[in-house]
Amino acid sequence: MRITFLPVIISFFLVFSVAISCFDSSEEMEYSSDDTIHAFEIDSIYGINYSFTIDQINGIIFNIDSVPFTADTIINKILITKLETVGYVYTGDTLINITDSFDLSRTMEKPLKLRVVSPDEKYSRDYTVEVRIHKQDPDLLVWTQMASSLSEGGELDERKSVILGENLFVYTSNVSEAYHTSLNDGRQWTKITVENLPVNIKLSSLLTCNDMLYALTEDSRVYFSEDGVLWKEHVTLSGNHLETFITSFPHAINGIKNENGIKKFCVTNSEFSGWETGKEVPQTFPTENISSTVYKTRTGIWKAFIAGETTPNNSPYTVPWFSIDGKGWTAAEAPVGDGDTTYDCPYMKQPSILYYNDKLYVFGGSFDDFYASPEGLTWSSVKQKMLFPE
Repeated sequence: MRITFLPVIISFFLVFSVAISCFDSSEEMEYSSDDTIHAFEIDSIYGINYSFTIDQINGIIFNIDSVPFTADTIINKILITKLETVGYVYTGDTLINITDSFDLSRTMEKPLKLRVVSPDEKYSRDYTVEVRIHKQDPDLLVWTQMASSLSEGGELDERKSVILGENLFVYTSNVSEAYHTSLNDGRQWTKITVENLPVNIKLSSLLTCNDMLYALTEDSRVYFSEDGVLWKEHVTLSGNHLETFITSFPHAINGIKNENGIKKFCVTNSEFSGWETGKEVPQTFPTENISSTVYKTRTGIWKAFIAGETTPNNSPYTVPWFSIDGKGWTAAEAPVGDGDTTYDCPYMKQPSILYYNDKLYVFGGSFDDFYASPEGLTWSSVKQKMLFPE
């Protein structure tokens, strides 16, 4: 029997063999040489996901916002939820398995070491992982008595403390002398002799601006000092019927002057050669025992808050005031509460105000009560985490 399809069958096998030879070429598959980590995340802490920054140059992975100091019992056994890389990741000689939990509680002292090997196994890169954690409760304000008294004669009647550089100065009603200590110390105080500071100085006016100390006299003269010891009159700023200094912004002094019998706010100009006049001072604006705090908001704006005493004082509350330029101030009056509820800060003699950990705090000269506010409007008594020595 004649096989009529034989030529067709032979042709098919020839084509098939050629196709196989094409697939069986000598070309090799190329593997990536990428040995970097692209993303890193750990499990949430108290419901918050903390983002991590990868410093590719120095091989450091860290969180910018520190986790709470109480999170040490969480991150000592926590999952790495994201570790993006195309290579192989090792801890020591062991290939990492992100389904396992890791102890990251001590990485500030001993960072977790990772090594990434590229898929082609020709390159490798070392990383260290550091989970930054608060060393203490940021809401905790524990006050420590650093010295029993600055002078051998006991407590001083009137005093004002100011910071200049790395030193804390305390001036008293005896203007010929002062005391200073390093900001890193606070226990060892040195008595210094002050030169050329007038006896009619307004001690409460002392403030720091542009790395110098400034003070105002009863007759509207302005004095300045570069070292806290030697004082000189600032001729171009003196006069102008200045009555008091309020506070200082990063590059300007804020005060009050009397203009034809009308009190107005004023600030130094950019050249520090004169004063720019602002709005009229409200009658309820504090003018005695003024305490101030200046900070930068999250939007990058400098904002000042003050607390003080008004004359005459007939208010049952301490009402802080705020400003962003010193030319106008607004009372931070608390909203009206329901029934017996009040959000005001009660009256305090010689109130002091400070800004710490995104909160404003006010306390009086007797240190009996502390009040806190997140924005300066609603105040509540601080019963915990605010400790003064007895």
